[in-house]
Amino acid sequence: MVNFTAKLQDNTRQEWLEHYVDYKALKRLLKPLKKGAPAKRASMMTSYNGDASDSDEEATAPGDLVGGLKDRLHLLSMAGKSLGKPSKTGRKGGAGESASLLASEEKQLRSRFYGGGGAAITKMAEEGLATHAEEEEGRENEEEHEHGCLTPDEVGQREVDSQRFEAVLLTELEKVQQFYAETITDLGQQLGFLKAQLRGDGNKGSQLALEDLTSWAHPMSEEDKRRAKHLAPKERELIETTLMRLNRELTLLENFCIINYTGFIKILKKHDKLMPSRPLRASVLPQLEKAQFFRHARLEDIKLEVTTIFADVFCNKDKNQAAAMLLPKRFRTNVDFFLLQLGYKLGVAATLALWVVWDCVVQVAKFGKPTIVTKMAFPVFRAVGGLLLLHWCWGIIEHFCNYLRINFVYLLDLSPKNVSSPRKIFDEAVNESIVYLTCMLLYYKVLVGGFPDWIPAGFYPIFLLVYTLYCLVFPWKQRKGIWWIVGRVVVAPLVSVTLLDTVVADVLTSLVKVLLDLAWSAFYVISGDFTRDIRGAPDEVPSWELSVLYSKVLAPVIVILPYWWRFMQCLRRFYDTGNRWPHLLNATKYAMAQTVTLFGAFHHVYYHVRGGKGGRVHPSLTYDVVWVMVTVISTFYSYVWDVTMDWGLGRPSKGFLNDRRMCSSNVPYYSAMVADLFLRFLWVNTLIPPGSGGLFSLPLYLNAFLMVMEILRRMFWGVFRLENEQLRNTQGFRRVDVIPLSFSTENQHEYRDPKNTNNLRVILEVSFVAGLVIFLSIGAVVVADGIDEGV
Repeated sequence: MVNFTAKLQDNTRQEWLEHYVDYKALKRLLKPLKKGAPAKRASMMTSYNGDASDSDEEATAPGDLVGGLKDRLHLLSMAGKSLGKPSKTGRKGGAGESASLLASEEKQLRSRFYGGGGAAITKMAEEGLATHAEEEEGRENEEEHEHGCLTPDEVGQREVDSQRFEAVLLTELEKVQQFYAETITDLGQQLGFLKAQLRGDGNKGSQLALEDLTSWAHPMSEEDKRRAKHLAPKERELIETTLMRLNRELTLLENFCIINYTGFIKILKKHDKLMPSRPLRASVLPQLEKAQFFRHARLEDIKLEVTTIFADVFCNKDKNQAAAMLLPKRFRTNVDFFLLQLGYKLGVAATLALWVVWDCVVQVAKFGKPTIVTKMAFPVFRAVGGLLLLHWCWGIIEHFCNYLRINFVYLLDLSPKNVSSPRKIFDEAVNESIVYLTCMLLYYKVLVGGFPDWIPAGFYPIFLLVYTLYCLVFPWKQRKGIWWIVGRVVVAPLVSVTLLDTVVADVLTSLVKVLLDLAWSAFYVISGDFTRDIRGAPDEVPSWELSVLYSKVLAPVIVILPYWWRFMQCLRRFYDTGNRWPHLLNATKYAMAQTVTLFGAFHHVYYHVRGGKGGRVHPSLTYDVVWVMVTVISTFYSYVWDVTMDWGLGRPSKGFLNDRRMCSSNVPYYSAMVADLFLRFLWVNTLIPPGSGGLFSLPLYLNAFLMVMEILRRMFWGVFRLENEQLRNTQGFRRVDVIPLSFSTENQHEYRDPKNTNNLRVILEVSFVAGLVIFLSIGAVVVADGIDEGV
């Protein structure tokens, strides 16, 4: 679980640093309350809060913004009391109900990138949280226990500490409110001046009252809008730049409201857990609700006006397109030595890739040499290649999330300090690619006699496996989080499910071919078959690959397990939320995928036991027809779910898209829908266990192609899935619909791009890579000369 202090720092704009809630100072004021609590009470708080330490981490589900299930019930019951509204019973979902907040086109546009704005924040405080009698009774027992275990002086000191905390909290609240009011007034005046210029009033400043000139709400006539469309290009460019700057400032201010509101809620909850005898919910929450930044309605009105003007002048009144275009995309213009290093290594990797293709494909077609696909260790290279491609794809996903301002760090509840930047990911991936291509090239060339066999061919796949294992484990500070999440996926449904858990599980369903090859590689090493390449023995199918244990038991289990884990996650989500929609229908999707796998696993049994001509229709044909029907239904079901649920698209009234999108162009969405349909049907082959003899079995050389295409499909699926989650909170993983957009705040976290690179290290790396390529080239030339002389 991510420390909220890190989240606050990560989403803090440095120019406004002194105006944010001082969360650390408020936490320090709570320390005396912790120290004053007796040991027994501390243990009680540990069982209630999950942690009695100073950490901001909340118990249970890492994806929840405010904490575990019991904490959430406690928080919103506080809100229900303070608002004086009856609490709602039952478990409600976050997906369908948020739509009722957007009753008009204007409200839909306001929530274009936030799923409801201030209204969604209000919904967080008002809906779905019941006041539980058992919880209230437990709190009363805690109060009695508290006063029974503390001396009168200690009780009095705790009261004083609580009052001091309340005073500072209210001061922080007033500080945030004052800054918001001043900033929104200034931004409104800037918009007012711009509209005055568009109306032609800018030159009449002496004739107009200042409040008229700076009023952003002053309407623009149709004539004013038509005149603005026909301004000189330089003036239009200035207006466009000004509107984009205004929109960016308004968006940053909205992020400011969201993160401060979240901080106040979190610190207030911490206080009331430590001081149940003096809860602040009745006094502070009403003041928080009255604060302008809580609902920030004026900010939304100004932002809507900016979007409307931009749409009228630049987008033919298309407000959806205007809302997307107003967010300037991230482009890096500075060039540093790190980019030179990365570009050089990319060139080396590209050269090695062309070399591999030439030797393993072109030369084979030209001279009839055996292809690398027929070599015994090829599944090892295929497995590592799949993991390598996945690493590249994650860097691409991060790049596009940053470009579209999808706050994936916040959405997936990742620790900002442990998230690498796209450039760093690409640097790691290109290093791994060079090692991978070098091992593949040397392995093949040694086997066909195109390179000196100073090192036996069987050494290279073993070295590659060891290197891959090292990369999967180190650096441990970053890799441990991956393994922790994989562990949570494996033990589903024993733990609550977060968005990150579901994304990782979905990725595992796309790695079925890779998992099968990794299992094959493990048997290849354990059985000692790698020594066949060392001894130069001829290639043949290993005996264990044909065994019943591997081909009829282990392989089907590996194929079905990722879908089983995802299926159990859906059931756990249903258990936690009580919502049949969408969790049971989602579980049905994965159950059907498992059914397809079981058909493939038992195909050989049915064919051999039931085979024969005892009727008009051959029994295996009936089996295959049913198998095809189930497969087509499962595949089409999965495709529809991808488009409508995971991406939030497919709305006929919106041109089969949706009303809220973060790409200004519609082309990526339509392209993704078409590509997903095609690749989903190719994906069917991943459900078929190898050696099943089914209808969908493909030649060996196509397995690598299918693996690559499925990983690429999952890559663009991930981008649109995160975009949909940013906009809509589709399956209720977050307590609030609104989250900050991703903007550069200049905080020095690990995932920020490195500004200073050790130039000596770069030079050494470049020299090593260059030397490696030269060595390979010389070795190949020497062997080629020897072959020519022999001829």
